[in-house]
Amino acid sequence: MKSSYFVIGISAFLLVISGMRFTDFEVPVIVIVLFSLMATFITVSDFLEMIKVKRGRDVPLIIAVVLFFVALVIWVIGNPINVEFAPRIGDGSAIFGLCLGVAMIGIKEIRNIKMPSIKHYKELQFEIIEYDYKKMLELNKTFESLKDIDSEVLTFDGQVHDGWMLFETSLNMYAKDSGPFVDGIHQNAFYEFLKSLDNYTGLMASACNPYPIRSVGRNITVQINGKIENITRNNMSDVEYDELRSLAQTCYQSWEEFRTLINSSYNKGHARSNKN
Repeated sequence: MKSSYFVIGISAFLLVISGMRFTDFEVPVIVIVLFSLMATFITVSDFLEMIKVKRGRDVPLIIAVVLFFVALVIWVIGNPINVEFAPRIGDGSAIFGLCLGVAMIGIKEIRNIKMPSIKHYKELQFEIIEYDYKKMLELNKTFESLKDIDSEVLTFDGQVHDGWMLFETSLNMYAKDSGPFVDGIHQNAFYEFLKSLDNYTGLMASACNPYPIRSVGRNITVQINGKIENITRNNMSDVEYDELRSLAQTCYQSWEEFRTLINSSYNKGHARSNKN
């Protein structure tokens, strides 16, 4: 196993030699070549350790130690070896060592990037579904309140109210911001409900007598988007009750399908999260 102190010692020694080369002190070419080869083998040893090669990864380090001492011996006793291609070997080994060093930096960076796990994706998916579920429950309170008002006001006596139009106005504000739901399937189903609601409120607006009924029966209010709204009742004119009631049932059915979709998504997501 590689000794950190040994590597640090060699680094310090090479630093001194590099400083000497900036002066007139002569360092034999073959010594520089051997030091370059030594550094390359140390880099190879690091590279094998990083990619978790267990077998033979100490061999390059042993070769590096041998080359270090050989270089010292040659430097001390002189330069009896005259190798013409020594500079090429030195340059090649230096470039090869640099290549491995750069590769090691890249591999470490890739390993530091934490890829989201499948569990993380499932948790994120359930958070989206849970958000849509809570938003649906919030809107459902208003929807059910308006249905109750319909049962009281929308009768054969010929009265309508503006509660649904107030509700639609608040929902259209959501739609401008690409909301209020996050999941694409839920959002598409919500837009389908808005179409049926628009048909219903359009006919109800046509049915409203321009003179609203005032001080007749109890004061009706509904909470829409956190705000208490007063409901205005009007006499019905120019629209048949059965036609209006039919569109009301279509609107109710569309909301029920939308609510069932989100309930189903929430129950499935909750079951999967419990398994994890």
